[in-house]
Amino acid sequence: MTSPTDRRVLFSEVQRFRQWYLRVGIGVAAGLYIGAFLAWSWTTFGARASLDGHGSEPTVGLIAFGAGFIFFAATFAFLITTRLIVEVRTGGLYFKFVPFHWDFRHIPSECVRMVETRTYDPVKDCRGWGIRWAQKFGTVYSVGGKRGVYVVTTDGRKMLLGSHRAEELVQAFRSTRVEG
Repeated sequence: MTSPTDRRVLFSEVQRFRQWYLRVGIGVAAGLYIGAFLAWSWTTFGARASLDGHGSEPTVGLIAFGAGFIFFAATFAFLITTRLIVEVRTGGLYFKFVPFHWDFRHIPSECVRMVETRTYDPVKDCRGWGIRWAQKFGTVYSVGGKRGVYVVTTDGRKMLLGSHRAEELVQAFRSTRVEG
């Protein structure tokens, strides 16, 4: 059960996927998909538009096009809505990786053995961004950048939380240990 003092936020950071090349990549892939569909449509049905809904083959084409469109739209929406929220409250460290976590994960201050900033290579060390597992860092939560906060709990669990403000996060967390 959390007390009212656990709710006082000392530090908060919300991060999103901001890599321009992800959005451009999805846009290019969607454009190529639409282009390939239109080329297939033209060669299969000639000048007659394949989206008119007449006959079974155009309907199959329309279903294929719709499925591809839904896939690209869902992927783009996923990238826009995904975010990592990290908070330091008087009760400890809280984080949530939306849409994978419905509630905040909580690590009480007294359960943390070590917390420090780290510079890492997301591709080399963690095989990319998102929720990953790395031998060096344990569970990694990251949406961009090369800085993070490395946490080791008293029971030996390791994690790395990506942060654009890693020094501030560590300083805020250390202040909870002094207050508590």
